[in-house]
Amino acid sequence: MVGAPKCGTTSLAGYLAEHPGIFMTDPKEPSYFCKDDLRMNELRKIRTLQEYQRLLANVPRADGLLAGEASTLYLASPNAVGAILDYNPAAVFVVMMRNPLELAQSYHSEVVYAGMQKVADFSKAWRERTTIAHGAASDGLIPDPRLLDYGYICKLGDQLERLYQQVPRERVHVIFLEDMKANVREVYENTLRFLGQPSDGRVDFPVLNQRKEARYRWLVKLVRTCARDVARPIKARLGLSHGTGLLRRLEHFNRVEVEQAKPDGALRDDLIRFFADDVKKLGRLTGRDLTHWLH
Repeated sequence: MVGAPKCGTTSLAGYLAEHPGIFMTDPKEPSYFCKDDLRMNELRKIRTLQEYQRLLANVPRADGLLAGEASTLYLASPNAVGAILDYNPAAVFVVMMRNPLELAQSYHSEVVYAGMQKVADFSKAWRERTTIAHGAASDGLIPDPRLLDYGYICKLGDQLERLYQQVPRERVHVIFLEDMKANVREVYENTLRFLGQPSDGRVDFPVLNQRKEARYRWLVKLVRTCARDVARPIKARLGLSHGTGLLRRLEHFNRVEVEQAKPDGALRDDLIRFFADDVKKLGRLTGRDLTHWLH
């Protein structure tokens, strides 16, 4: 599962992980194949092939079992798909899509929550995205300024076109978040058919990774710093893949799920102008009428 971010990837990956014929890595988003520093969460970055292989060490040896992972910025990365194919030429790809006007704002909320974006006002973050992104990279908040370039991250038409240039279409399964919201069970069953897996009769589909804000911004920075400077080196020295879970519990305590307001006025007009051509391209690539995204 190669992304895009904030398009339902976490939920679908969670459902698939509970299917008896599918193994999903933990962490869900190792980002190993982002060889160009285009990765959302530096703390969970799997840096070596040996570390990546350890994620797959517990895959049961059963006929027909699939192993997968879900790193949401592989689609945006120019190099990730090629690296995936070098590792596994037979790989298949699940891609999740969303209206970029909604995606840009939702993704902004995610990077604010993660402490990677200091500007909490989306309108300002959008208008000044290039300057802010390079400033954040200079400050060490992000490894790559493209992570805060919402135009780059959310141009899904360009990204899907690049994927199709490298992978036959029959090995790519495209899902739209609006379809998942309308009938999540149908989307899940269609995905299983694409993967060649039988239905497991699943009927419970909780929404995972909803839009969130931090109760305390300082606690986000503290957890991030402890994970990078304390927990990660200790685990590396001891050869551990998992810690005590304390930092994860603190992160959960500090998280508050909130509703997302839709952009309006001049901001919405600017987003429509910016994404119009890319939305048309995505519609052509998928054979889908997406003009309602721009209305």
